[in-house]
Amino acid sequence: MKNKKILIIAAILLIIVAVINLVYESRSSPSKSPEIKTLGESRGVNGASANDKKVIPANQEVLAQINQIRNHLEHSPNDIDHWILLGNLLFDENRFEEAIEPYQKALALKPQNNDVRTDYGVSLFSTGRSEEAIQEFQTVLRSDARHLTAMFNIGVVYAHLGKNDQAREHWNRVIKTDPNSQYAGRAKNGLTQLK
Repeated sequence: MKNKKILIIAAILLIIVAVINLVYESRSSPSKSPEIKTLGESRGVNGASANDKKVIPANQEVLAQINQIRNHLEHSPNDIDHWILLGNLLFDENRFEEAIEPYQKALALKPQNNDVRTDYGVSLFSTGRSEEAIQEFQTVLRSDARHLTAMFNIGVVYAHLGKNDQAREHWNRVIKTDPNSQYAGRAKNGLTQLK
């Protein structure tokens, strides 16, 4: 009986380590934050917009990972890596409303994490909280004026709100900051759509 428990615990730990490795590998670019889609592109599955309140079911593996991480966090509430991992898994499943709390917990532990703050801003925007999203992106840009993901995303939020001058300003900054980046191409596309 004791050996069975040890094997179960070992299996759970191996799964958690595998999940952490997968997420960190998939988020190893300089700016880890997924970006908000440009104007004209759909957000979420099946074109769901920021105001759609549909719950998109997670596949069983991801759901199991989410539950394991939540169980872990009940016993280790100061584990910032797992708060981030939980937020990222929920974010990647377009469960933005649920991703907000893990990102808040991670930011409470490490407020200067600009990538998490940007993901948090995207989650806020995706749940219809545009003004709060702008505040989060502005916080990132005050800390790192060259953070392309936050710079691009704040332009998207402004465009969504019909504040085209502010959207243009931020997208032009993206192009000027790194003209060869994927964000520059998307910013140019967004600028074209504003005209």
